[in-house]
Amino acid sequence: MCPVLGVPYETGKDHIPHPHAPSLDRIDPALGYVPGNVVVISRMANTIKHDASFEQIGKVYRWLKRLTLGRR
Repeated sequence: MCPVLGVPYETGKDHIPHPHAPSLDRIDPALGYVPGNVVVISRMANTIKHDASFEQIGKVYRWLKRLTLGRR
């Protein structure tokens, strides 16, 4: 189960990775893949956080929340 998105891990088909496939992620990228600095999360969660900073992720969250609440 992905601890970020709460979805069960799934494997892909025909060598195409599934968005919910398990993915090894570094907590602090500067430290590398060393014990105590890695977690397993889904590919989708890893992709979402891959290029964005904590602040950018927060901005996207707040924007989506406003957009979604405005439609109700």
